[in-house]
Amino acid sequence: MDRFLKELQKTEDLLIMTNEELYRFAKQMDEFIGYIKALHTPLKNHVKFARELLRLGLSVDAAILYRELARAHRETGSERDYLRSLYMYYEILLMTLYIPTVYEELLKNAKEYEQTVFGPLFHYLSGFTQHFHLFEYEKAYETYSHALELLDKIKPKEFNRYDVVKYRDLKLLLLSNMTDTLLRAIFKGGKNEEYINRIKAHLEELKKIETDMLFLKINEVEFNLATENIQEAAKILMDIDAKIMHDKTKRHMLPLLYRTWALFSWRRQDTEGAVNYFKRALREAIQLQDEMRQKEIIDTIVLVLSMDTPYINLFSKEGKELLLYLLSTLLAKDWYLGEDHSKKVAEYSKKVAEAYEFLGGVSINKGKIYLAGLLHDTGKLYIPWYILNKPIKPIDLEWESMKYHPTYGAIIMRKMGMPEFARYVEEHHERIDGSGYPYGIKKPHIISQIIGIVDDFAAATSLTRKYEKPLTKEEALEEFEKQKGIKFDAGVVDALKFAMTNL
Repeated sequence: MDRFLKELQKTEDLLIMTNEELYRFAKQMDEFIGYIKALHTPLKNHVKFARELLRLGLSVDAAILYRELARAHRETGSERDYLRSLYMYYEILLMTLYIPTVYEELLKNAKEYEQTVFGPLFHYLSGFTQHFHLFEYEKAYETYSHALELLDKIKPKEFNRYDVVKYRDLKLLLLSNMTDTLLRAIFKGGKNEEYINRIKAHLEELKKIETDMLFLKINEVEFNLATENIQEAAKILMDIDAKIMHDKTKRHMLPLLYRTWALFSWRRQDTEGAVNYFKRALREAIQLQDEMRQKEIIDTIVLVLSMDTPYINLFSKEGKELLLYLLSTLLAKDWYLGEDHSKKVAEYSKKVAEAYEFLGGVSINKGKIYLAGLLHDTGKLYIPWYILNKPIKPIDLEWESMKYHPTYGAIIMRKMGMPEFARYVEEHHERIDGSGYPYGIKKPHIISQIIGIVDDFAAATSLTRKYEKPLTKEEALEEFEKQKGIKFDAGVVDALKFAMTNL
């Protein structure tokens, strides 16, 4: 294990590895995970291992390390160490992605340990999940408020003695996130005097405890933008920009800075500026391998597109540019499929829909199925790049996160006011025998089925196919013939064969 730790410390950047190097690394990582799962006593140097894993962007692996550490502590009877490790597991994992089973487990533990030091910590993470993953802003605000009430009942010295999160830092996070939930609600729903007064009160509280004033200033900018006080927002934003751009240690704040400039430009109806700043923000977050910030920026772009303003909306030139840019970021995250895969699925789906209609099926809107095919994998924007590109089969939590990507895509569609497309995106991995995911439903829409079979066909015949050799067109069609009437409607399989044979 010391040898593997040294190898981790020597590894500079997984993004520049060749496929062969990444394959060897992934095998070593899985062997390491298998090793810690077999441990009956806590792993030595776990903090060093976790630090190196997080540096390389391997948040899921770091989370698994703490999950297994929690199990080992529970077996040895150390409840305090068990809960500390459990909290780190939840925090690292949920700061990156959403897994329903883990969230349900967290809610259960939040209730069970409510009257302990870990009560406010578990409730904070529950609120964070509702806030950043489920977009349930009112519910998140209530959960954060409850966590703050629980925290106020604990003496700071007693809380800090557990050495998880500092009392002041947790209070800062709760107040800042409560402010953000209200700001998002105002951006979406317009001015709300009750929310405005709450935000003012939270900002005053933050001023008393915040040491990094830049984050507070960004909150103030967004508050002024939400309440249409553009001049004051500009004044504060210029000051923040000067401080961040002239301090190399603040590079990690660039995605947040550019995102704020994008919101500012959008409020000023500077559509070109908004688009360019959103692109810069997302590009910088990808380069920093900051998964949470990437998600936050994508969510903000989706929020702007969903507002349906005359100057930027889903059907405007700038709106289409932003949507296409989101799709192009798949290429940066998913080396094996990426943007070209989405275009291929869209084009093939249109041809299969034409064949389905020609062979006696119902008529399908060709523009609609093309767009649905183009958007089918948008949920992968929320999946960590290492999971998307891992050259060997994913382990438990990695596979669970991958199975949730259709739901993530559906959430994006609904937020953009496209509920019909949300269904197609959410169902494209469902199968008529109930063997699909994420829900195992047996009656996916015919458009969902066509996109699903085309998605599988394109992946199976891709030269960059993972885990197995790519199939020829003929071999793939033979495999789908075996699934006729089992996983896919017989008419859909016949349409695929007809369309692909006559390409």
